[in-house]
Amino acid sequence: VAEARARLERDKFDLVLLDLGLPDGSGRELLPLINRLVPPVRVVIFSAQDPDHGNETLPYAFLVKSQTPEQRLIDVIQEAVKTMA
Repeated sequence: VAEARARLERDKFDLVLLDLGLPDGSGRELLPLINRLVPPVRVVIFSAQDPDHGNETLPYAFLVKSQTPEQRLIDVIQEAVKTMA
């Protein structure tokens, strides 16, 4: 989380592939920072953890690692990048 926070504050990204289970905390902690970035950054959450958001609709793609074939991950990333253009 600490390294990602520093990189998000220093570098520019078009897309963030975010895992919720990071060694020093939850990737969820980074979402407020990511959501404030200008220009906006697309987020794809690719995690072993379920989203645990009830009926709330997430504003980004969420894929569970154990349930997502590699090609599906590639397709979601490509679609996110395509919609940015």
